Amino acid sequence: MTAVLSAAALVLLAAGGGTIAFLAGAGAALRWAAGAAAAMAVFLLRGGRLLAAGRGPIGEPRGLHLGPATSLTLGRGLLVCGLAGFLFWIPAEETAAGALRWSPGVLFGLAALLDAVDGAIARRRGETSALGAALDTEADALGILLAALVLVHSGKVHPLYAATGVGYYALRLAVRLRAALGLALHPVAPRPGARLVAGCTMAFSTAALLPLFDPRALVPASLGVTAVFLAGLATDWLVVIGRADAQGRARGPRLAWAQRLAHTAAPLFVRLALAASMAAACLSPCAGAEAPQRLAAALLALLGALGLAARGAAVLLSILAARLDAVGCIAFAPVAAAAVALLLLGAGRWRIAQPEDRWLLKGRP
Repeated sequence: MTAVLSAAALVLLAAGGGTIAFLAGAGAALRWAAGAAAAMAVFLLRGGRLLAAGRGPIGEPRGLHLGPATSLTLGRGLLVCGLAGFLFWIPAEETAAGALRWSPGVLFGLAALLDAVDGAIARRRGETSALGAALDTEADALGILLAALVLVHSGKVHPLYAATGVGYYALRLAVRLRAALGLALHPVAPRPGARLVAGCTMAFSTAALLPLFDPRALVPASLGVTAVFLAGLATDWLVVIGRADAQGRARGPRLAWAQRLAHTAAPLFVRLALAASMAAACLSPCAGAEAPQRLAAALLALLGALGLAARGAAVLLSILAARLDAVGCIAFAPVAAAAVALLLLGAGRWRIAQPEDRWLLKGRP
């Protein structure tokens, strides 16, 4: 199987390198291929160790078993490795290779889409496996890391956004050090909120990698994504060391009080910030923002501020505000950032209704 994966990696390198060589020259192709090949080597090394461990489906005897879902996960992992090449070569807009500026976003977006598909296939076929789960985690973590590094390298987001990629590996290292010291480790249960934040982080990276939005909107929004993402990792760490239960609920009166305060105050603050930034944007003159666009943005901001379908409104508002910022309406950049934060946090306890959570959080608040 390792030989098959290596062959697939070579095919991807040849296809990507050949396209870049045709449009931008051999030098650009070699730089891209060097970065992509290095990432593929790391993924293949880790994947090969998992394959050698013979982690078959849960409940089945030890032995290698690769179904369609696991094979798709392996392909997804190789796909995101192509992002590493853009750390060494960035397509210039004014050249023939300008069309390749869409490549990082398309690559990562396709990988994120396949992330939802492989799990659904495994569950439908009854092929849930420890190997598949381990490879899925490896592919997700590598993709988030490479996307964050490419975005920071290109200057589209704040440098601290790199923490979203490094965070998982730092947490894993801390867990290993704790185990080496003989300290207790507690299991972390899947949390709907954590899955939502991870999905939103991948969606944000996909959008930011596309040549659609200006860094004026992306930089503040990336700080919000980073803060919420790291808060989730901090919760995982509290679970690991026993200061929170498996679902992330803090133990101890002081820590529990601080957690309740954060869960109540943070969404309320974001809703107030959204209302204030939207009011400022509406009062700011901008020829690029037509009256229907301003009205739509104001209505979406009102829904978010009131806590009525706030996450759904935040999705639409973040896109609209970022596009308005891209055409020169810079007053909408804070609106886009506040909308992204509202999407991640939700409207909180004091809200009218948030029905979209039945789908986003599988029916849990």
